[in-house]
Amino acid sequence: MLKSLEIRGYRGFSSYRMSDLARVNLVVGKNNCGKTSVLEAIEVLVSGGNPMVINRLGTRRQKAGSQYGSRIPGSWALDFSHVFHGHSFDVGSSFHLGSNDGTRWVTVEVVAFDEADEEFHLQNSEQEEDNAPDFAFVLKIDSSVLNESITLPMQEDGSVVFAGHRAAMRDRFSGLPARFLTVDSFDPAKMGESWNTALANSEVCIQKVAPSLDRAVCLKGEEVKAAIEQDIEVR
Repeated sequence: MLKSLEIRGYRGFSSYRMSDLARVNLVVGKNNCGKTSVLEAIEVLVSGGNPMVINRLGTRRQKAGSQYGSRIPGSWALDFSHVFHGHSFDVGSSFHLGSNDGTRWVTVEVVAFDEADEEFHLQNSEQEEDNAPDFAFVLKIDSSVLNESITLPMQEDGSVVFAGHRAAMRDRFSGLPARFLTVDSFDPAKMGESWNTALANSEVCIQKVAPSLDRAVCLKGEEVKAAIEQDIEVR
C-alpha cells in the first residue's frame, strides 16, 4: 500500500508530494490541475515501470502516431515529449516517481541513442540496416523492482517506438498490479473482470460489508441467463 507519493518532472508537476495516504483516497480539484496525472503516476509507480503501462500512458491521451508498416512490422510510435515537465524534451529530460520514503521508485530518462548499452543495440538490430529508421534517443526506465534497465527507442520528435512483435517483453510484463480506469474508456466486461479480481484478492470479507450476501460477483452474457434459470437472485 502506498503511504505517500512523490512526483518530480512529470507533466505539470515540477515537484509534488502527497502524504498520509490511506486505503481509499479522494483527489479533487479544478479542471486541468493534474488529477489525472496523479493517477497516471500511481499506475506507473505501482507497475514498476512496466513498458506496457508506459505504452498505455501514451495511448490514453492520444492516438498512435505514424505507423512504420513494412519498415518495422507490428510497431507503432507515440509522442512522449509532452510527458516531461515543460512539455519539451532532450537528452537528460526525466521524471521520477517515488513512495514510502524511497523504498519504491521509478525513474524514466531520455538518453542519447549512442549511450544505450550494447544489449539494447543487439535487441534492435533485427531489421535490415537499410530499412531501419534512425533513432536519436532512448527512453530508459529504471525502478526499485527491476533488476535491469528497460530501454525503448525514441525518434527526434519525441516519439517512442513500441514493437508489438516482441512477445518476450509482453509475456514478461503481462501481469499488472494496478489498472487505470476512466469514464471515457469504460468497458463493462473489463470492469467486471476487475471487480471479480478485486473480490478474489480482497482481505475484507464481503459479509463484513453486506452481512446478507454470500458473495458478490459481476455476471455478464450467458452467466446472467444461467443464474436466472437456477433461480439465483440477480441484482
